[in-house]
This record gives sequence, structure tokens and C-alpha cells, in this order.
Amino acid sequence: MGTDYLWLLNNDTVVERDTLKKMVDVVQRSPEVWLASPIIFFHDAPDQVQFSGSYIDWKKTRIVKLEDEESFPASGADVSLWGTALLIKRAAVDSVGYLNDKYFAYHEDEDYCMRVARAGYRSVVVPDARIFHKNSRSTGSNDAPMQVFLRSRNLFFLWMDTLRGVDRIRYVPKYLANIVSYGGSLKGKNLPDSVEACLDGVWSAFRGTGGPRNTNIAMPPPLRGLFRFLFSWHPYFWASLFRADFARIRSDMAKRASADRTT
Repeated sequence: MGTDYLWLLNNDTVVERDTLKKMVDVVQRSPEVWLASPIIFFHDAPDQVQFSGSYIDWKKTRIVKLEDEESFPASGADVSLWGTALLIKRAAVDSVGYLNDKYFAYHEDEDYCMRVARAGYRSVVVPDARIFHKNSRSTGSNDAPMQVFLRSRNLFFLWMDTLRGVDRIRYVPKYLANIVSYGGSLKGKNLPDSVEACLDGVWSAFRGTGGPRNTNIAMPPPLRGLFRFLFSWHPYFWASLFRADFARIRSDMAKRASADRTT
């Protein structure tokens, strides 16, 4: 329709009156900036920052969220923003297209920011623009089965879409390590439905099946049994093994041996 900007805004947010104007003013003055976000506060704790930007760690294949207020706002070529209130310049759409609907929800905003970064443009958090977010109202808690499924699947999509060549092969054991840690934590919280959602998310990831969750696509029983074992028996050992973090394994074994001698 010829617009200069698109603003993605979750329907579980409350926005200050001048939030959009402040973001538009920033990107208008900065041709190299294609994406912008306000600082996101918790709606139920309006003085507490929920999100002030993340950084893309290309080498370690991770998105590192800023946690302390002294570090924000994030700004630069390697910044990743949430889609909760994402302002997108028309040039970004013309260059890299729209969000990838394969993701359906979760990690699709990180994928978009990474595509913009690879195109050579910047993403910023505008420090005096604010919104208040009613967290996870559409999918339930962070441990709800729907969210667990999408996060488990889409994490694989995110990096496999980004990496090339042998780096894609190297990422697979790291992904499995993250899944074993994640699934082990869900089992530790006694969330069996979320554990099953995690497994189905992994299977959909390997199949390359995007979009909303299809409950007819489930991990085969033998593989499901293997993962359940990994989740149940020292999952952090298996995670370290997948990462080839033998120093961590030796350290953990030494700690357990010392504890056994003490008892």
C-alpha cells in the first residue's frame, strides 16, 4: 500500500502515547537502521525491564539477551530484537522480504533480524520508547506445550537457515545438547505434556515441517524412548557429551566423587 514503515505489535501490549513517534524519529534520522524496538517492560511489574535487546553471537550460534539495565539499549549490526513491537523500515521488506511463516511463532523475529544484519543494516532499541507486555497470554506460560513445541522446533530452523556448509553439520550436536537440557528441565518440573511437545518439536524440526503444530506428526516411539531416557538420566551429562565439553564432564565427575567420599 506504499507505506514507509510497518509496525508489528502484539495484542497483549499496552503502549505509551508517543512510543511509535519516538521510534519513527530515530529510524528517519538513520538510513542504516532498518529495525527498531522500544524497551519492553512487564505489564504486571511496570518498573521491570523484560527486554532491551539481544546480541547475535555468530561464532557460538546463540542469541544473547541483555540482562542488566546498565547494558541497554542495544544498538548495532549484530543486534536481535523481539517482534513484540518491531518497527520495520520499508527498505527491509524490499530487500529481505517478510517474516518467514515457516516459524509460525517464536524465533521468527530473530531470523528476521539476522537476515537484516547479513544485508549490512542495523537494528536498534530506542531507549525512551516504552511498551508494557502481558507476557505469553496467547500461548500460556513459557513452559506450556504449544510454546515448548514451537521453541524446540524453531531453534533448529533458526540456525540451519543461517549457517552454511560444514557449520550446519557442526550445529546438530549443539542443538541436541540444548534439547536434552531443555527436556531434562521440563521433566524435572513434572510437565509430561510439555516433554512430549518438546519431542514432537524436535521431530518436526528434523522433518522440516513448519507452520502451526500438527498433532498428527509425532516422534516415532523408539526415538521417543531414547530421548526420554536422555531427559531422565543425568541430562546435563548428555548435553555436555553432545557439546564435546569433556572438561565439564571431568569437573562434574570429580565433584560427585568428592561428594561421595564426604558422605
